[in-house]
Amino acid sequence: MANNIRISIVKIGTAKSNTTCGYFIDKEFYSHSVSTFIYVGTEATYITSTFKHSNIKIDYRTNNALRNRLTHSNQNPDKFSRPGMYKLTCPDCKKVYVGQTGRDFMTRYKEHRRSFQNNSHTSKFAQHLNEHMHSFGNIDDVMQILHCQKKGLHLNTMERFYIHIEAASNNHLNDDHTIPPPQQNFRHYS
Repeated sequence: MANNIRISIVKIGTAKSNTTCGYFIDKEFYSHSVSTFIYVGTEATYITSTFKHSNIKIDYRTNNALRNRLTHSNQNPDKFSRPGMYKLTCPDCKKVYVGQTGRDFMTRYKEHRRSFQNNSHTSKFAQHLNEHMHSFGNIDDVMQILHCQKKGLHLNTMERFYIHIEAASNNHLNDDHTIPPPQQNFRHYS
């Protein structure tokens, strides 16, 4: 109640950028459009000044709300729910298998485990464990995430790099065809 006039605010639309609001004042209805802009400084003020003489009401908002800075928003609490490059370490002899996956790490871990349990040769890591009678271990002890990223050329290059590091120390379980060849010195003859 303001000055003995009853005012009710009704939100008609639900879109974030353009919302129509209406005010009921003594059974008379006035409406206008509301546009929301992210305030980035004088640029936003300059752009919105063009709407000054229109029927559009301008509201500002920020991306760095205090609530967002104070609360911890963790959308991926499980580190094994993303794709990327990983390293599996044998719990008994500490040999290493480096791989990549476009699916989540947990799915790929389960595939290696299933290959171990079924004694199939679809996983070099599981094949090593079965041939040498080593234990498998749980995901936190066996799998180390090296890099989270979708599959692509960058991930392929990083995988070859990590395989090369393990192969240089003779600590790898990867196929020989996945190991990059050593650099050869070529002589140029004129």
